[in-house]
Parts: sequence; structure tokens; C-alpha cells
Amino acid sequence: MRLPQRSKEDKQIINVLQPNVCATCDPAKINKHGYIGVPNIAAEILSSGNKKKELKNKYEIYEEADVLEYRIL
Repeated sequence: MRLPQRSKEDKQIINVLQPNVCATCDPAKINKHGYIGVPNIAAEILSSGNKKKELKNKYEIYEEADVLEYRIL
């Protein structure tokens, strides 16, 4: 999932996340490079490999991008 800030140009996108689960209602946001835009729902599944810092960083990026629903399971 690529979260554009100002531009949708691939070389300008710096926030790229891979949530465990994500859902979108707009198939037009999927292209040959993957999904670009803000999903309706993003979820991270807790495991021993997850670190608090990683989850906090992702949360801040999702919040800045105005993700509608973010869950930690």
C-alpha cells in the first residue's frame, strides 16, 4: 500500500506500508505497482516480531494519511 502525500508519482511516494489486512472499496486505486491511496480499513496482527516502535510508527503514518479505521489485533 502506497500512501501519497502530495503527488501520486511513484518516485515521490515515501510512505509504503504492508498491513496484515487491508480493505478498500475503490478498485480504481489498484495499478500494476499495487495499491495507491488510503484504504478504508487497515489492520496489524500482533506477533512476537512486532515491536511497539514499529506499531507506533505505522499508526502515526496511518493517522496522517486519514485512514478511516486502523486496528491492532
